[in-house]
Amino acid sequence: MRKRITAALMGLLIMVVVLVWILPFFELISASFKSPADFFSASFLPEHPTLANFDEIFADPKTGIMLRNSLIVVTITTIVSVLLGTLSGYALARLGLSPWVIGGVVFVLLFFRFYPRIAMVIPFFVMMRDWGLFDTPLAVVLGHLSITIPFATWLMLIAFRGLPAEIDEAGAIDGASMPRRFLHLTLPMATSSMATAAVLTAVLSWNEFLIAQSLTRSSNPVLSTGVASFITDAGVKYGSMAALSLVICIPIVVFALVMQRHYVAGMTMGAVKG
Repeated sequence: MRKRITAALMGLLIMVVVLVWILPFFELISASFKSPADFFSASFLPEHPTLANFDEIFADPKTGIMLRNSLIVVTITTIVSVLLGTLSGYALARLGLSPWVIGGVVFVLLFFRFYPRIAMVIPFFVMMRDWGLFDTPLAVVLGHLSITIPFATWLMLIAFRGLPAEIDEAGAIDGASMPRRFLHLTLPMATSSMATAAVLTAVLSWNEFLIAQSLTRSSNPVLSTGVASFITDAGVKYGSMAALSLVICIPIVVFALVMQRHYVAGMTMGAVKG
């Protein structure tokens, strides 16, 4: 009887947590179909549902530019981060470096992963302006790489350290070089962890706002900064803001669902532990 009560309470707690998590998303869906007159009503559902908010954002040519720029930024950021993170993680895990060196590198990785982004806005702004890259997708890519490469390296270091070193040792005894051991022995076992790093990196880059906002203007905005463009001198267009926010969710959710099987496998391998 006691176990049943405990299970029921746990089930209720899980339902409450799930409800708290998904309620804002349903509020976003509802808001995207509300007219300006309905927006401040007490009703959760729109009293006069309308597609005008979606018509406005899709009629704006800037939406296409923002989508193009966001896809460019996320694609390049994800590929470069996973590639360099995988190589760096393997080198740290398999080169036999001193524990002090590895500890120092991990400290640096964690520092660059968790330091306040606002502290780097001005340096990035000055560098991109001096390099002639300001207000370009490449500037946002470089800004995001400063976050995602340390993150991917940290994940892949944990993943490679979780794989048995005896496989590399057996390959070395058979005469295989380090690149051959990496490509043919270790890398195939780390594909799920790479998928995990790719999903988390893509989500991080897709949702990032502060760096993108500081390095772009009206010529080359991305979707995350485009939401803020509905805050105008004439007021805030809440409906259009909600509609664009909903559209932003679709590509990254589809990507996460496509990668779900590998992502879950990577998590169970310990890619996100530590």
